[in-house]
Amino acid sequence: MQAIYPSINSHSSNGALTMRQFQKHLTYFTSTAFCSLCFVSSASAGFIGTTGNWVYDSSDVGTKYKNIAPGTSAKVHGSIPNVGDRVHFGSNNMYWLSNTGSGNNTVTYTGKTYLHTHVKSGLPFYAISFGHLTNDTPELTINLTNSANNNTAEVLEVRFQESSLSNKNREVGLIRNAGGNIRFNGDILGTLSTLNYFGDAYTIRALKSDYSDPDNSGNITVDGNITGTVSAKGHRFVRAFYAQSDIKINGDISSDAVVEAFSEDYAIALQSSRDVIIEGDIAGNIEADSVRTRGIHGSRNVTISNGISGTINAIGTSYAYGISGSNININGELSGTIYAENTGDSAYGIYAYDSLNISNITGTIKALKNSNQAATAIAVKNTSTSNDSITLGNGANIIGDIDLSGNTADGGDTISLTGQGTFSYDMYNVENLNIVADYTAYHNWHLNLANAPNANRNSFKNITIDRSTVYINSNIKTQNFNMLSGNLHYNLADLNDEITIVATQDANVSGTIVIAKDENTNYELGDIYTLIDSENLTGTLYTTLNEVDYNHAFALLFDQYGNDDVTARVSLYGDLNLDDVVDETDVDIFISNYQQPGTWVDGDFDGRGWIDFTDLLLLKRNYVPNNKSSQISKFMTSLDSYTYSMSRSVSSIPEPTSLALLGLSSLIMIRRRN
Repeated sequence: MQAIYPSINSHSSNGALTMRQFQKHLTYFTSTAFCSLCFVSSASAGFIGTTGNWVYDSSDVGTKYKNIAPGTSAKVHGSIPNVGDRVHFGSNNMYWLSNTGSGNNTVTYTGKTYLHTHVKSGLPFYAISFGHLTNDTPELTINLTNSANNNTAEVLEVRFQESSLSNKNREVGLIRNAGGNIRFNGDILGTLSTLNYFGDAYTIRALKSDYSDPDNSGNITVDGNITGTVSAKGHRFVRAFYAQSDIKINGDISSDAVVEAFSEDYAIALQSSRDVIIEGDIAGNIEADSVRTRGIHGSRNVTISNGISGTINAIGTSYAYGISGSNININGELSGTIYAENTGDSAYGIYAYDSLNISNITGTIKALKNSNQAATAIAVKNTSTSNDSITLGNGANIIGDIDLSGNTADGGDTISLTGQGTFSYDMYNVENLNIVADYTAYHNWHLNLANAPNANRNSFKNITIDRSTVYINSNIKTQNFNMLSGNLHYNLADLNDEITIVATQDANVSGTIVIAKDENTNYELGDIYTLIDSENLTGTLYTTLNEVDYNHAFALLFDQYGNDDVTARVSLYGDLNLDDVVDETDVDIFISNYQQPGTWVDGDFDGRGWIDFTDLLLLKRNYVPNNKSSQISKFMTSLDSYTYSMSRSVSSIPEPTSLALLGLSSLIMIRRRN
């Protein structure tokens, strides 16, 4: 162990490995038995043929000649080892198995094959290397099957270990096809791994031909599922999958699967110069850790057809992207976790250069930068004519900004919040915000917006709320606000930190406003909070029993000051005319509206939309007679015989008690005589 790790630290272009990387590499080393490195087979070489079918079994030893067409050359460097052996390279060999020319080639692994290279030159090395970019277009099919003793087929560890090499640009890989395509005919089982501390590491790499049709070369296809581990660890540029055309996985990345890339410079777990297409579900773990890091990257398109239930982690020091690509489409349910962390400024959970469509996020997307500050969870870079769409479903938890960059198309970029969940930090360049639950139940959404709106931040064209309770904690600006039903939930504290929905055009509100007091705030009589600031206010609002203390409540005021606003005022129970005293003037207004619908200024203090005996008892708490009407004073005093608990039971009866009815009738007659 001591003979290896000092050399690792001494060959880092950025200094020593980070503790995180050291621990990962240490785990990797200790998971492979060092004693088996002692079993070294001598190099031997090989057979004739351009295309063919190489079949190696765990019991095979030596050079194999099978189904090879005669006439041209192919080479096998090293022996085919038993399970407990390693193939050791101590020369300048550039490959273990290779073939030149065009045609179809199949390599089948049954059992386990371990390769260990100790090459002193700076030339690249690949365990399997087919084709040449300038003149060959071979097709390479890899079969990974189970052997008779049920050992999972593994090509484990192409390892480049330091000797006297001073050049740290050595390129090492496991499977490479230059000018053709790589196809896995079935599942990827076991472990495919590349380890190179002194240069680039590619585990599976397909390159386009210079002369052939570029659309028909440079592709990687997996016809089954990825059920094992595909790992690349290196010093500089590191890829687990790299295709100059498309990567297509026709099955799942299963729950036990791991795709990972670690380096000290630039690491991507899955990278395509065109499209990344995953027909199934990402249920396993995709991880990348480096200075510059990406989990999944498609230069043209990233399409995930059946959702993400696993995890995608990207950890970087310069930048980190969980998923990136020009056009990103995630169908199905994103119920897993995407996490991007960067010690610099750039961290993105999902980043699309052109367009973005995510159908149903029910999991967690989290992006952090600079020691636990929020970064961008979801972003679209370019303004374009396309409409971006994101749906956050039941259980979604978004930590970080959402930035859709705006567009010139009709309809606009849209975020839809369904079910219930939490969004924390800010929304940028979003035109439509729809918070709509299904018809089975009301749902809750918590909008923990970090900053006040500006031209692009937390500013919308349209906000629609229906059948949902929306908790808001910061200002929101929109042209049109349409609340069809549901609840707006405010937690009112400091007057200098108002929570306001600003509607610059129309606000049509039909629903309930719930106001929660802050236990750490001392409310003063007459404090006014603007809840909805509108240019044109319509609709019918209700409230709940928004009590501050025994004598005070938040009075919900609808267009009270003639400016189409909805405000909440700290007021005395019973103060209908808001002059901070409850007297005969308030009683007179209350009597004229008794047993009718109304709001606070009509006498509805408990927020149920109806003025009844319960409201009368609330009025009595603060009533101060001014001696203009001794009859009213006597009537109010007579209510002392009723306890508050009795009044609650009475208030559930549509008609008032006989005493209250007679008393109010008398009061009406008294006022008329006067």
